[in-house]
Amino acid sequence: MARELTPVRLRPAIRRIAIWVTPVLLFIAAWQIWDGIEARRLERALASVAGQPVPMQIVAAGYDNGAARYYAAAAIFAVSLVGDAGIQASPGAPIVDAVTSIRDALAHGRVPAPPALEAASRLIERGRPAFDLLARARSLEFKPFFPGTDFNYRFSGLLDINRLAGLEAMSLAVNGQGDAAAGVLIDRLRSLRAFDKERSVDQLMQTRQVQEIATDVGIVVGRTHVADDWLSDLDRALAETYANDALERAVRGQALWLHKELRSLWEGRGNGDSPFIGPLLRPVIRHHAVMRLQTASDAIAAARQAWPHAISAMNRIPERKSIVPEVFPYIAASREVTLLRDETVRIAEAIAATRCARLVIAIERYRRTRGTVPEALSDVISVGDEQALDPFTGKPLSYTHTDAGYVVYSVGRDVKDEGGKLVADLPRGRLPGTLPAPDVGVRVIYSEVRRAP
Repeated sequence: MARELTPVRLRPAIRRIAIWVTPVLLFIAAWQIWDGIEARRLERALASVAGQPVPMQIVAAGYDNGAARYYAAAAIFAVSLVGDAGIQASPGAPIVDAVTSIRDALAHGRVPAPPALEAASRLIERGRPAFDLLARARSLEFKPFFPGTDFNYRFSGLLDINRLAGLEAMSLAVNGQGDAAAGVLIDRLRSLRAFDKERSVDQLMQTRQVQEIATDVGIVVGRTHVADDWLSDLDRALAETYANDALERAVRGQALWLHKELRSLWEGRGNGDSPFIGPLLRPVIRHHAVMRLQTASDAIAAARQAWPHAISAMNRIPERKSIVPEVFPYIAASREVTLLRDETVRIAEAIAATRCARLVIAIERYRRTRGTVPEALSDVISVGDEQALDPFTGKPLSYTHTDAGYVVYSVGRDVKDEGGKLVADLPRGRLPGTLPAPDVGVRVIYSEVRRAP
């Protein structure tokens, strides 16, 4: 009689291991499936933002005859500039920035405080070789800085040199050297090519510089005589500062840059302390990256609209939230909408400033031929011309004038007409948010020697 087969009985220890391991394996399998799903979603979302692929270009290494080498040299030179731009205008007074102090005084037709002028003289002498480097780069083509050096060149040097060049322009204006001052302003505008227009931090720095340069245009026009050729070159430089697709490029570039950083994170290259965090949390990171790219796709569609519809469309973009925990708050999709709206407003302010500065040049040409400033902006530019429109309202920019001068301005982010009250008109030392948002524009106050045409 054959022996009956009896089932093999697992040892209790093995059975317990199986009970514990099976759920873990199922969880890992589900995690991998989720990661695959998010990878496919991410691919589709990325395609909607990336646009047409850019063909790879092979650039030969070697000597760069373009503007980049001069900007790099100016940035390197800035490291040798030791000193503080802060001054105390009077005993017991707070320490203020010399550049801001002089700009505010000149923009209101006042004489800057002697300590500020003394500090400016020292700073200008130290920075003079860099101003020459900016001038040499003026007419040359700019190519990107060598990889790995661009951030340092822009923020460790070129930004400071640009700011010091503003001090040089104001000093030349005080001394009545209009053509030389206009040349420095052109050099500053041209140097903004070195700022990456596809990263929000660069956009922030650029928009601040643009508004300062626009203010300096008003100072130079009010205090000096600038030859027609230099006015034309300055107007051209202002016109080239922002392209029509500036906002779209900024939105797309920021989204792609963030995606690159997140990719480094989930591949274990973006977190030096815990290189395994990224790969382990990859589906979570991808999930939130998809939401941010979807928001960016909506923002690109909004950015393609004309001003001010782009602002309205950007404000209508919904804030995307997920039940998936935000392990890394800085990649949360809910933050993306706020960042995009802020960036849109900053670019709109800078565009408004450039338009106002260009109108100042048009008014100056009118004044030279007619002997007086125009009664309305329509006397110098067509009402329907885009350059005469406020990007915040779509209506013509505002303009008021007196015997002493005039101001051309936009109503700014709060869309409230403050009568041409600019940033320099607001009280110092007040906390942000306690004062109304200022208008954005350019003020021209004629000095005594410039009141006659």
